[in-house]
Amino acid sequence: MSNKRNYRTGFNLLLTIGLLVLIVFSHSQTVAKQSDFNAQSLTAGSRYVRTGAEIAMLTERVIDDRLEGLVNETAVSIIVTYVEPFDLTQLQAIPDSQIVNTYQRMKGVSMIVPGDQIMSVTQLPNITGVYADELQQVEATVSQPSADITAAQTAVDATAGAGTLFAAIDTGVWPEHPSFAELNSAAMPDVGTYPCEFGNTAWQPDDAPFACNNKLVGAYTFLDTYKALQGLTAVEFDSARDDHGHGTHTTTSAVGNADVPAAVAGTDMGTISGVAPQAQVIAYKVCGGTGCYASDALAAIEQAIIDDVDVINYAIGGSNSPYNDIISLAFLDAYNNDIFVARAAGNNGPEPDTLSEQTPWVTT
Repeated sequence: MSNKRNYRTGFNLLLTIGLLVLIVFSHSQTVAKQSDFNAQSLTAGSRYVRTGAEIAMLTERVIDDRLEGLVNETAVSIIVTYVEPFDLTQLQAIPDSQIVNTYQRMKGVSMIVPGDQIMSVTQLPNITGVYADELQQVEATVSQPSADITAAQTAVDATAGAGTLFAAIDTGVWPEHPSFAELNSAAMPDVGTYPCEFGNTAWQPDDAPFACNNKLVGAYTFLDTYKALQGLTAVEFDSARDDHGHGTHTTTSAVGNADVPAAVAGTDMGTISGVAPQAQVIAYKVCGGTGCYASDALAAIEQAIIDDVDVINYAIGGSNSPYNDIISLAFLDAYNNDIFVARAAGNNGPEPDTLSEQTPWVTT
């Protein structure tokens, strides 16, 4: 991609995410980064091959092992990928099925089907993969006392992140938070470039309208599978507004404005700053009160790639089998489009091999 911003120069952004991983998401050791990924990390018979700077996925049908345990369920969400030519009416014709999300980059759909129809999907021609659509959970945001981080180690450059467009794929954000206030500096992209999905008072009267600014430049809601299978409660927001807190916490920790006054229960806590306070943010809400469906997250990742972001931050679940994990494969697409992906390492440890995320083309 030719129109990337300051990410091309690299160092500031790499430092930003490196600090973020250490400070915010986990006390685990960093074990993989994009620059470490090479052909030797791909085993013989792998579905992937390095072609210059990119990693290509070879065509091979993948049937998720977890599907076998879902055949007796009344309604199951699955993610189906295919190669062209493919007749989508074959999926639409499956009894009692519903296509929920459609993916243009990966060529696929998510759909809800009766469990006893899963096998019929796997047998269609030109299908390349059928994956179980997991309800995942956000990684805990509790601070780890063993981290022993000093003030000197967390000193923030107030200009860090300038020119960087940051995608927060999480539980949404609370847009009125002062860490998302208008930046004083001129910034790109222009306000109004992206949707700003707040203010669905028809569903939740407390969902106040909000006009995005040159800090929080956009906000999307990707909850279609969640709403179809779980439904929203009356107190949840059917918008990009955060009703959990996780997304606001992680996003402000990463890219919140510099020197924002903070107080807890009326007690002055001084000021707080994100690691890259000059970065701009697009929020992608993919989680409801009981979790986050991979199919909704997949739609958000695809949109973030289309939006030409520089960084994707994702602190939901994890994968120890990235070569067969649909979210990890979407991040491979992001990697091949020069997007830096930071994925949470989880909160287990400090024993060895306790990372919840081991995808070689992301940083954790």
